Amino acid sequence: MILELNTLIASVRENRSFSHSPTRSTSNVLSVSQFDFAAVSKAFSFIPLKLDSKNYIFWKAQILATVRVFDLVSFLNNSSPPTKYVIDSNGGGSIVNQEVNPEYIIWLRSDQLLLGWLFSTIFEEMLAQVIYCESSAEVWLYLEKLYARQTIAKSFQLKQHLRSVKKENLSMNDYVLKIKTKSHSLAVIREPLSDNELLLAILNGLDQDYDTVVSLITYQMDDIDLEKVQYLLLMHEQHLVAKNVP
Repeated sequence: MILELNTLIASVRENRSFSHSPTRSTSNVLSVSQFDFAAVSKAFSFIPLKLDSKNYIFWKAQILATVRVFDLVSFLNNSSPPTKYVIDSNGGGSIVNQEVNPEYIIWLRSDQLLLGWLFSTIFEEMLAQVIYCESSAEVWLYLEKLYARQTIAKSFQLKQHLRSVKKENLSMNDYVLKIKTKSHSLAVIREPLSDNELLLAILNGLDQDYDTVVSLITYQMDDIDLEKVQYLLLMHEQHLVAKNVP
């Protein structure tokens, strides 16, 4: 697969070199003849993850990486599509001729091909939500809005869970790992905790046996990092264990 992918990339570079030659129109329109659509289709077939209800951020990263190789990002953000009609008018402003713009036809064909490729990377349960979208930009925008709504709900849920985590009978290493896992889940949906928020989450779940070290850490909050906090908590945990040994 690696060899095939390298061959594909080399082919893309060749096509891009041609498509950026001085004879190319200054328009943003991509000529159908300037793209090896078999190569694009093959590139989309390399995408390992299909979109489901939980992996949008990873799916999006894969799609963006692929469309950037082929200079297709403008289709997703719908930037500067050509006008549908070419209109000739007389000096008085009256329309004397209206024809479909050839560049629009080329743009539409390319967009519909990209739309089909996007559909091929989406699982059926998610595809049902975008199947009536008529352009690649419409699919892209719909999924972004859908994900944004899900992110708000997910962020609230994760932060609620984070506030409820307590050390209790966990070892200090397991407790800190549990907090970090929740924090990582927030980072994945682009709602990362600041360093101070992460430290406070760790301290808030400790019981009164750790009051002394918590006071020390809180006093040094502006000059202390997570690694040092974890070290101090581990040392205090060992002190408590030793203290309780008969």
